[in-house]
Amino acid sequence: MIQPVRHSLAEILTSDMGFSQFSEALKASGLLPLLEDPTGHFTVFAHTEQAVKKLDRRSKEFLLTGG
Repeated sequence: MIQPVRHSLAEILTSDMGFSQFSEALKASGLLPLLEDPTGHFTVFAHTEQAVKKLDRRSKEFLLTGG
């Protein structure tokens, strides 16, 4: 049985500490509000904190400031 959606992607990403920097990048880019709709149909390939740590300083800064 398929259960109804209880949380938006924005809620899931911002509540999971494994995606805090990804959430910050979404906020900086202005895309986080788009993911607040629990009825929206989205596919998100979210990088983890470990992946962000592997980025060079310039790339990380670009992501976290909204480019």
